[in-house]
Amino acid sequence: MEQASSLSQLLKICNKISLIFLTQLHNSIADAFTIGSAATKASDRFIYNDTTGALFFDPDGTGALAQVQFAQLSGGVALTHSDIFVV
Repeated sequence: MEQASSLSQLLKICNKISLIFLTQLHNSIADAFTIGSAATKASDRFIYNDTTGALFFDPDGTGALAQVQFAQLSGGVALTHSDIFVV
């Protein structure tokens, strides 16, 4: 798992997410969101681990490219695809 340890690394990760999202993701956010510790299908991009509160982005949904944690919430938060906004 790739984690940002500085602001510049976080910005690079965010830029990577934006590029991948804008060029490759053609499904709705509902299809791209899953709850668990890893993607379970190729369309999964946003993975929320409801036990740990970790929110990940997976660039390919297959595990070939590592998922990136980009947020840490409190465990047990009832996050859904409706809470994901892409700006």
